[in-house]
Amino acid sequence: MKKKILAVILLLLSFIPIIQANAADMLIPNYSFESNLTSWTQNFGTGGITASTAQQHSGAKSIKITDTLNTGQFGIQSAFMSATAGTTYETYAWAYITSGAADLYLRYYDSSHTLITSTYVSKSSPTNQWTYLKARMTAPAGTAYLAVLLYSNNANVGTAYWDDVTVTAEFTTLGPQVTSASIHAATFGKDSANNDMIYAVVDGALDGTTQARLVAINANTLAVANSFTLPGSSGGWAATTATDGKVYVGAYTNGHLYQYTPGAASVIDLGQALAGETFIYGLTPGLSGKVYAGTFPNARLFKYTPGTGFAGIGPTPFSPGSVYSRAVAYDAANDITYVGTGTNARLMRFDNKTGTNVNILPAAYSSESLIYGLNVSGTKVFAHMSPSTSVVVMNVTSGGVATLDAVIPSMTSTYVSPADNGLVYYTKDTTLYSYNMASKVSTSLSSGFGVNPYAFGILTLTDQVNYPGKSVVGIGNCNGILCVSKYDIQTGYTAYAPLSVSESVSGIESILGGADGKIYSSGYLTGGTGIYTPLRSDLNTPTLRGVEQAEGMTTLNGKNYFGGYPGAIIYEHDPNSAWVSGTNPRQMFSLEANQQDRPFGMASGGGLLFIGTAPEYGILGGALTIYNPATSQYTVHQNIVNKQSIIALTYLNGYVYGGSSVSGGLGIAPSQTEAKLLKYKVSDGTSTVISLPVSGLKAITAVTVGPDGNIWMMAEGYLFLYNPTTNAFVYYYNWFPTVSYNPTATATMVRDATLISAKDGNVYGTISGLKLFRIVPSTMSMTVLDSGGAIGLSPDWFGNLYYFTGSTLKRYAF
Repeated sequence: MKKKILAVILLLLSFIPIIQANAADMLIPNYSFESNLTSWTQNFGTGGITASTAQQHSGAKSIKITDTLNTGQFGIQSAFMSATAGTTYETYAWAYITSGAADLYLRYYDSSHTLITSTYVSKSSPTNQWTYLKARMTAPAGTAYLAVLLYSNNANVGTAYWDDVTVTAEFTTLGPQVTSASIHAATFGKDSANNDMIYAVVDGALDGTTQARLVAINANTLAVANSFTLPGSSGGWAATTATDGKVYVGAYTNGHLYQYTPGAASVIDLGQALAGETFIYGLTPGLSGKVYAGTFPNARLFKYTPGTGFAGIGPTPFSPGSVYSRAVAYDAANDITYVGTGTNARLMRFDNKTGTNVNILPAAYSSESLIYGLNVSGTKVFAHMSPSTSVVVMNVTSGGVATLDAVIPSMTSTYVSPADNGLVYYTKDTTLYSYNMASKVSTSLSSGFGVNPYAFGILTLTDQVNYPGKSVVGIGNCNGILCVSKYDIQTGYTAYAPLSVSESVSGIESILGGADGKIYSSGYLTGGTGIYTPLRSDLNTPTLRGVEQAEGMTTLNGKNYFGGYPGAIIYEHDPNSAWVSGTNPRQMFSLEANQQDRPFGMASGGGLLFIGTAPEYGILGGALTIYNPATSQYTVHQNIVNKQSIIALTYLNGYVYGGSSVSGGLGIAPSQTEAKLLKYKVSDGTSTVISLPVSGLKAITAVTVGPDGNIWMMAEGYLFLYNPTTNAFVYYYNWFPTVSYNPTATATMVRDATLISAKDGNVYGTISGLKLFRIVPSTMSMTVLDSGGAIGLSPDWFGNLYYFTGSTLKRYAF
């Protein structure tokens, strides 16, 4: 068997259009003095100011101010920058003081560049190390410009080096941080000239910053032939090619069906398939151009008939207690539709002639959460299950008698391929396998296939030298971009390559003020990590790959820890070493075997990492996991709060405090009536479950140690303070009475508020995805600072706070 893993993949990557993370920083020209004194003007004193390589905070250079006169003054000022009256600005500069003092001025000018006013700060210690100075002031009336002055005053004698001079407004919108060209659906078809094509659905962002796209790719040349926006959509989990050659896409979160006719200039938005259904799954072709698909959140089945429109089929939900109709396949010979439902997996056989609807999944697999993918080939039905990833192969007669034919123990492609010569193809961890439907034997074919496809095609490629006869072609994600792999059935020749598909902005799932003071943003659904250097947007890099969607993040001992979904995968990242996907960050362990899925709560203390999780689909009961990096051992305390998820954590003096939610995984209704505070003693593993003084609250979504040593927490709109010494609640008040939770099987409550004790001694928080607020502990007064969208909260190395809304990172500097 020959195989070829294209060595040119790295070369091709360099030609893929990359969108760098955006930021709206006010960059002072030559702020780090790498161009000596260019763009700076010495307006106090003569001489005494030079560029220097003796000390540097970053880069290779700084400037040195040497003041030997106690009757003279020396100062150098930045270029003018536009400023707005009434806006508060801050300037930061790093100083290395060897003697004397260093003064930092923020100066405001009118439109004729006449000085209006200024403010300054001065430091004389610490010496012989880098320290930062900050000056802050609201721009007065008449302000048109600001400038920053580095200064040594009349009375001072001394030497100081300056570097990395920056300025920011109090509130700054920093823009998108994560991009991706990932897909979750694709289909094979033809173009108007009968060329073999792949139609892939590239995800957009939930906040509408970017919409999903249907990208048309030539299956032979891998060139992108066209790209079409799917208006109003965030992404798509379903795509198929109908018998008339038209391409259909099922989108989220609008639940619309889109139609594309090869050769057309745009797609057609056919509208929402069924009222109340926001996700479409499992599109599959029927007869005469019809298509069938399933939905979420009411687990319905529908068909679309060209010229007629949408029609719901069968019961609602399609199997009792289900919320997902996640996979659909149509048996044209017998007019049967197969529907895989969840979150309690069922494989339903629906007779379109009689309306009979029967579960044919063997009872041994009833504990599975979902049927994730379905294929029909003759009498064989392939049902891909989650979370086990096993595939049951059912033999179903025309009369509906179903028997278990075989089990494929693990599959990581979504579907098996179309059948060819009695074989179907699939992947396991990017290795291609064939499955013989007659002998029921799987055979490993190519470990170099490179992708776990969302769609397969069996094609006769134009390159018959390398791919004689038929080939298996698959499209999937490879490290945040799209890749296509080809396997020749006759020779075993294998090659895979990335596609030149431009990346789209992704939504942000969570953020972290990292161990290096930088801000890490994790991409929603598609994963990927954006790293933002505070006040230095010029240092932004393209999205880094290697970490899935991180639900929670924290730091410990100079390292960053990410909690990935799905499977509650825990990653460790050393920010002092190069980011290398698969190595740094490295995957330490997964809690999937413990039925945990989403690590929302992450905290550290006492040299240990603490992880709070929500369980997988259809399950109640989260876990508290404790990881010791010194021994690389971890302990899982499953269902530590009965039938509740652990979604927020903090640590204080040998105890972990956790906030719970009555919600579990999607697809199961809560069994408990109110959230609890967990107090866990690390030394002996004992725990106490504490009721809140207000009954009926469904989730504690934020927990932190306040500046007063109390445990501060948010439960719905209530702020609670718990004294860990007296074990009593000492304060509670409903600051946000409009915030209330009503979790259900289809609408869980596992994330909302954030709280953080900040550098100024106050407590800051976000809530409802809308508001950034501040509470002054001495008076317990609350001020809403931003009501235009706010999720999460993390500090940078200056102590400024970052939060996000949709795909956009925001900063509050104070």
